[in-house]
Amino acid sequence: MFTFVPSKKNLGRLSLVFSLLASTSLLGTSLAAAQSVEEVSQPVEEITVTANRISGTLDEMGSSIEVITAEDIARTQEFSMVDVLRQVSGVSMSRTGGLGAVTNIRIRGAETGQAIVILNGVKLNDLSAPGGGYNFANMFTGDVSQIEVLKGPQSTLYGSDAMGGLVSINTKHSLAEDGVAVNAYGEFGSYDTKRGGASATLKSGNLSGYFNASYVNSDSFSAADENDGNLEADPYKNLSLSGSIDYSLVDNENTKANFEMFARMSDAENSFDSFDWALGYVDGDETGTVDDNQLGFKGTLDVLGGKFKNSFTANWSDIDRHDFANGVKSFDAFSKRENFEYLATIKPAEYLDILLGGEVENNSIVTESYGLWGSVVEGETGTDSLFSELKLQSDPSLTMTVGLRYDDHETFGGNTSFRSTIVYNNEATGTLFRANYGEGFRAPSLFQLYSAFGNVNLQPEVSSGWEMGIEQNFGEADRFNVSATYFQTRTQNQINFDFNTYAYANLDRTKVKGVEVKASFEASDKLSLSANYTYLNAKDVVTDVALLRRPKNSFNALAHYAWSEALSNTVTLTHVGEQPDVGGMLAGYTVVDLTGAWQFHKSSEVYARVENLFDTEYQEVTAFGTSDRAIYVGLRIKM
Repeated sequence: MFTFVPSKKNLGRLSLVFSLLASTSLLGTSLAAAQSVEEVSQPVEEITVTANRISGTLDEMGSSIEVITAEDIARTQEFSMVDVLRQVSGVSMSRTGGLGAVTNIRIRGAETGQAIVILNGVKLNDLSAPGGGYNFANMFTGDVSQIEVLKGPQSTLYGSDAMGGLVSINTKHSLAEDGVAVNAYGEFGSYDTKRGGASATLKSGNLSGYFNASYVNSDSFSAADENDGNLEADPYKNLSLSGSIDYSLVDNENTKANFEMFARMSDAENSFDSFDWALGYVDGDETGTVDDNQLGFKGTLDVLGGKFKNSFTANWSDIDRHDFANGVKSFDAFSKRENFEYLATIKPAEYLDILLGGEVENNSIVTESYGLWGSVVEGETGTDSLFSELKLQSDPSLTMTVGLRYDDHETFGGNTSFRSTIVYNNEATGTLFRANYGEGFRAPSLFQLYSAFGNVNLQPEVSSGWEMGIEQNFGEADRFNVSATYFQTRTQNQINFDFNTYAYANLDRTKVKGVEVKASFEASDKLSLSANYTYLNAKDVVTDVALLRRPKNSFNALAHYAWSEALSNTVTLTHVGEQPDVGGMLAGYTVVDLTGAWQFHKSSEVYARVENLFDTEYQEVTAFGTSDRAIYVGLRIKM
């Protein structure tokens, strides 16, 4: 259940943060008032990028960020969010079985809890999960409009959990004119999998909205690898509902005021397998339920023709998990996150943007284990933050940003983090250089501190990282693009699970470095090709031991061919090199997927997907199974 009313303690903290911002906002207003009250001209290709929260094109971003659109997802027909993210350079994943199994990602070797996941502005990370990361098991692509992946330690604008990167997911859709648009799809295939969904987008005057419903039901396969003699299927069900409402209160040349609301609920039931101290992971009657709910409100006010923009958001996220063994409850976990944030963007000159912000975040968890070693864990904490960023673009080809953040953690005190970027874009030669430096700070999660495996003596993680990259466009209309980026991150006090003591502990120093190389080629109006390669070296500096579940080499490639306006095929190849895991080294693997789509009517499309085309046997986590060759077919209808 959501609890929406802030306590008196929280209201006091909100007042403190926002009063500190008030004086700087008034300064910005006076600066902006000195400018002409004409609307600021916006670049044609401008999009909102989460890298620095100040609108700009990708060519203005000094940090590595990759954008995945709904059209990109449609080409690959990917159903699971994590299967989309695995195609991004520098992103690796680990999944403990089939649909519904715990699924985590790592960005450039950072731990799962060191990357924040945001859905329509709401932070999702599960505070009661072992690493404090987000489990992508129940996140699908049916209603996604855009995904942005920001890499590297960038806590300055998104706080503690963003010290290793950020995944921002947007599901909002809109119509240019008044009316209603309806989309629906249905799919069935291997493992007796059935999924379907429908969405509606509407616009009427100043009011617009989007609503989506989806359902998945699959027998799936054994979570414990079937090649080890485990043949019992572990089924999965999921029902997800989401919606957003956007109302324009004022919209004229000088002033714009807007109100938004977003809500999502996801109810899942999954089965998984058991751990036997003698045999390892084996078939077992283990089941679980997950309720994953989000609610967000946002109000915006732009004055002086867009030269002074204000926004206030209030977001809640609850994740409620229950596990059962042989029908008897074995574990409960509940995490709650609430965030209140104010942002002001001031444009005193055409070449200068100033961002000022304040945030209050409150976190709490309750976990309970049942049985012989039963225990109850409760914990809560809060963080008050102030942050700012300055974007300077004195020349169209040169963009620089400088950012600073101060976090006051209820338990671990104050910390200041810094970030700066620079990008030079020579449009005449098609060459772009970018570089950045960023710092990260992450307090131990409540689970890492207070659970049965916790350690109250843990220290916060602190990181610093930098990258340098070059991008080159070739040919007419920049049909061929190639880029290379070197990155390096050092972390002190990284929190790691010690399998000798079965408790969390700080590692003295870790270092991650690597190279990402990407290329894309629009060979013709029909054929497009893309590929990326990542080399990653992640290790404990003191012991010189490689960090677990981080492959040194990974490669992705995609080829899309349009036979006609109605018929197309896509082939994707994923190669993951060997990687260390608990108990030894996991072998590398290569998986090929094939998709096709045929639009047989202006509003209808039939599609098919073959996953693991060559029936490769592999593991992403030791002892856990992966899908054999699987075939799915479906139908999409647009009205």
